Amino acid sequence: MTQTVMAVKAAGETKTYTFDFVSLLGIGETLSSGSPPVQAVWLGVGPVLSAGSPIINGTKYQVNLSGGTQGDMIQVTATVVTSTGQTLKMTGIVAIVNNPI
Repeated sequence: MTQTVMAVKAAGETKTYTFDFVSLLGIGETLSSGSPPVQAVWLGVGPVLSAGSPIINGTKYQVNLSGGTQGDMIQVTATVVTSTGQTLKMTGIVAIVNNPI
């Protein structure tokens, strides 16, 4: 599993997050499907974010996330299956803030 850079969003906004699996794929290997993201409150009280259905776009897994409670840090894990049958996971941390920069 590979950790992505932390992302920031405001509690009231919906934002698209992208997990790029390019460095984990073999030559000619592509993403075939993606599962809805698994979430856990890493720091804070929750609840977790609302997540849309993931979209596979080339080597990228994209998902819209909304909601969250200011001050929380949510761990989001994206899971994909590749054209060779590999199951790959990538995890990122989303910090919920009042006014993102």
